Amino acid sequence: MEPKQIGGLIGLGLVVIVGLSIVFGSFGTVRAGEVGVKTRLGAVVSTLQPGLYFKLPFLEKVTKINVKTQSVIYERENPLTGASSDLQDVKIATVANYHIDPKKVVDIYTQYGTEESFEEQVIRPGVRDTVKSVSGGFSAEELVTKRVQFNDAVAKNLAERLNDKGI
Repeated sequence: MEPKQIGGLIGLGLVVIVGLSIVFGSFGTVRAGEVGVKTRLGAVVSTLQPGLYFKLPFLEKVTKINVKTQSVIYERENPLTGASSDLQDVKIATVANYHIDPKKVVDIYTQYGTEESFEEQVIRPGVRDTVKSVSGGFSAEELVTKRVQFNDAVAKNLAERLNDKGI
């Protein structure tokens, strides 16, 4: 083959690669239980519901936020520590279930960027601080004997604390 033909094949190959990048970079899907946040050059343009979406390749990006029920878990190997009203050190294993309000996805995205960052900065500290503060209202014995009342108090306080955060 002549150098001119090789150059033509390389040029054709590059055109095909760029064309495929544009075609396959123009669409995607948002799965059930997610909301997509479409940004153009970093600015939020819209939210996307589950299904097929189209975007401008290289200019727009879609970040998917999970709005299904998720859990924050503090197990026996990694419990929350606190103090009871009778100044006893307590270790509390707990699970908190939550889901992000689909209507608040843009606010959460613009303030925290990702759902992982939101969980680390808002949800986990909220659970930890709420469990610690509520445990201080119960004696060590009551934390065992009045477990239902303790759980109800934690759930109520946590809901009040996180209600305006989009959960």
